[in-house]
Parts: sequence; C-alpha cells; structure tokens
Amino acid sequence: IFSGSDSVCSGHSTPKDYWGNLIALGGNYLPPVQGTTSADVEYEGLLFGLDWVIRVLSHENIMRDYILLHATMIVRGDCKTVIDQLNSRSSARKMESKYCMAVTKIKEIERLFSLHRSHSAQFTNAREMNIHFDHIPRENNTLCDAVCRLVVYQKQRCIVGSVIDSIKTGESNAS
Repeated sequence: IFSGSDSVCSGHSTPKDYWGNLIALGGNYLPPVQGTTSADVEYEGLLFGLDWVIRVLSHENIMRDYILLHATMIVRGDCKTVIDQLNSRSSARKMESKYCMAVTKIKEIERLFSLHRSHSAQFTNAREMNIHFDHIPRENNTLCDAVCRLVVYQKQRCIVGSVIDSIKTGESNAS
C-alpha cells in the first residue's frame, strides 16, 4: 500500500483502499511442500510484492510517479514472525535466506527510489522513502484471504481442465 492523495492518478483506474491509498494485490500458487510454514508462505508473498514494486520503479509509468510522490510504502502481513523480523524485533534464524532476499529487494527499492528522485525535477522535493511493516491479525486479513482463495480456485480450474483434456485425448486415441 502506498499512502498519499490521488493527485498523480486522477483519471486513471488504480486500485485504492477506503482511504484512497494505492494498493497492490496479487497472488501466486505455491505447490504444497511438506514442512512449509506460514512464515515460508508469507515471505513468498512479500517477495512477490517487492518484485512488483521493483518492476514498477524500473519503468516510467503513472504508478511509478505515484510511488515517487508519496514515498511511504506499508507492507502488511498476517504472519507476526515475518513482520517482527522485518521490524528487527526478532532474528530470522530459520528464515535467514528469505529474510536476506527481502532485505536485498527492499534496498533495491530504496536505490531505485533515490535514483529516480535525483534524476527528475518533478521529484527532487519528494520525501525520503519510508517503508513500514504492519502486522494484521489473521482473522482481520479478509482481503488477503479472498485473494488466496481466488488463486487456489484458479489453480483448481486449471488442474480440472487438464484432467478433462487428458480424458478427451485418451478417448479420441481409443477410437
């Protein structure tokens, strides 16, 4: 979520929350792997989102301008372990590699932000990039739950479609 007013995005369709903040939603299907924890999945979602921000900041577009003008990124997650690690309240021990990947991506976002800000007169007076990590209790994270259910539903449809295609192929080969 990027906080701020709608000055750059007026007239454009961008997802916003109730307060007018730009939001980025997305999902990715992770195949079930034994031993996967909620922290693993939360880090995967975080890395997915950070990659999106890097892609946006890497190309000239209206969303990049919005991010550069508003300079506050709020990362919300329902895994307290991950949020505490990102806020330096606990060590990453078992999740060290994913934590390091996240920190590397956050530094890249900060680097891209500074680079664009210093090369454009429009953004020279913009604030420094602020990144906040907020814990959302799982029972209050209905938006994330809905996105996850949609991703699972789409994956199920894909699998069922593949099975149906295989059956049809088998039936046509048998004739």
